Amino acid sequence: MRNLAIAALLLGYLLVAGCGQSVDQARPAKAGADVAATNPVVDVATKNAEAAKIPYQGWDGIRLVNGLATVVVVPDIGGRVMEYKLGAHPFLWVNPAETGRIYPAPQAADQRQWHNFGGYKVWPAPQSKWGGPPDPLKSELDGGVWHSEVKASSAQVAEVLLTSPDDRAVTGLQMERLVRLFTGGSHVQMVETFCNVTDKPIEWSIWDVTQVPGSLDATEAFSREARVYLPLNPQSKSRDGYWPLMDKPTDQWEVLPQEGLLRVTYQRQVGKIGADSVGGWIAYADEKHGVVLVKRFEAGKLENYPDDGASVEVFTSDTDPYMEVEVLSPVKRIEPRGRFSATVDWYAATMPGPVLATSEVGAVSRPLAVETKDGQTTVTGTFGVFAEGKARLVALNPAAKALGTLLETDVTPMKALELSQTVTLPAGTAELALAVDNKNGALMGRLATLRLGKTPPPGALGEPAAWGPNGQPILPEKGSKTSAS
Repeated sequence: MRNLAIAALLLGYLLVAGCGQSVDQARPAKAGADVAATNPVVDVATKNAEAAKIPYQGWDGIRLVNGLATVVVVPDIGGRVMEYKLGAHPFLWVNPAETGRIYPAPQAADQRQWHNFGGYKVWPAPQSKWGGPPDPLKSELDGGVWHSEVKASSAQVAEVLLTSPDDRAVTGLQMERLVRLFTGGSHVQMVETFCNVTDKPIEWSIWDVTQVPGSLDATEAFSREARVYLPLNPQSKSRDGYWPLMDKPTDQWEVLPQEGLLRVTYQRQVGKIGADSVGGWIAYADEKHGVVLVKRFEAGKLENYPDDGASVEVFTSDTDPYMEVEVLSPVKRIEPRGRFSATVDWYAATMPGPVLATSEVGAVSRPLAVETKDGQTTVTGTFGVFAEGKARLVALNPAAKALGTLLETDVTPMKALELSQTVTLPAGTAELALAVDNKNGALMGRLATLRLGKTPPPGALGEPAAWGPNGQPILPEKGSKTSAS
């Protein structure tokens, strides 16, 4: 029901804002500014989600906070998200050479230069059809000044809507970005909309480009503990489950066959791969500090994706120390004055690597397991949780009816959930489910499931599910949707 309410609220915003609204593009360029003076330490001790305009590293920013996570958007540089933090830990790479800078649109071909600010943005794909970056002449989707509006503040959700300049001369698009931070956890939702502002049908894919640190220590040129995990498609078109998108040999890619995953270990070598993953998630892990960023999305098995069918891509840079964790939507036909939206949900948690599976409530580092020795049964596992609340280990019978709660513990995104507990299994236990409730006691979903005597199939370790008071299973609605009109 929560997701239905969110969808209805979002539709209302889209009807109000609409494509084609005027955007003020006249803005003088700023020189580099004193970062310390323009980005003061701020108090993020609030519990409700809030949004407010702030000075940020020499730019005008909008900050969303909820006491656990912080998000900062900068409208003046293509509406980029330049900060996503869990507590004090940043997940986005920011180019120190570009902080505080704004550049006027080029007026001639020899003035075109891409300014890699870092952070998160969205581009139209295929890239060869778009022609950037940098922006083609008469286009300002990547580097232009975006209109911004705080849609909600100091409530259960803080929202900022960003709208690009009209780009009918090059792509036929106007882009909208709705950034939403929810109360009570690390959940951030990115709703990206492509609007056709022409009188002819156009076709594009929404290409999410998120730059994450490849160096985790100021003394390191790169860190092998900076990793990306993604589930491979068992029915992939490629024998390995992924394929190169650059003719640059590198040994940064590693298939983990038992887990059904691809692991990328950053070594500051240039490279890029695509994968026709249908698992619906991709994760960046800072294994030096024990934190993870998870991006969840809806992937269509029979959809038409760019770059030979890639739903996800990973780029590694050899110049600056960063990787790009990229999610692509299917290529969609957008009718005149129509729109096409894609949603990616971001979550962060404290957890050691690897990332084996994810759900809407957490991620799995070490699977839920049971061992019986000397008459005692011990339950183990390591997880990251995306919201504050409680985790409950519940025993279920073969009909999925709850037999009792075996253990209960407080959880927070700020601390890994490490299970190593002796329990007594009720007679008839066929399955164990690790559930997460929010701080109000409402069930959010399952973090992990274990069928006793059976090995769960690859990718099912953290499959989301829930059950009602009568013990019957309830499958929640997916929070990440793709729609077109």
